[in-house]
Amino acid sequence: VPSAVPSSSSVPSSVPSSERDVVALNILSDVSDVSLLRDNTTPQGKAFEWILDTDPLRLAPADGSFVQRFVLAVFYFSTGGGSWDR
Repeated sequence: VPSAVPSSSSVPSSVPSSERDVVALNILSDVSDVSLLRDNTTPQGKAFEWILDTDPLRLAPADGSFVQRFVLAVFYFSTGGGSWDR
């Protein structure tokens, strides 16, 4: 009997599931290694997941601000942004 499907938090890498995800991966591969983007335990992977799934702006990957916003999200996750006091 197969076990339950693992939750997304227990899966170490993400695979782009939509055309937007694929385009974003291609664009962001110019500023980050693809293996880091697919690994949701790295700051790059967390930022990739956030910009695709959580970011309220939902920018198109071709938008001029998309890469800049991703880089700022990487900075946030790299420096423990969730625990900032100010």
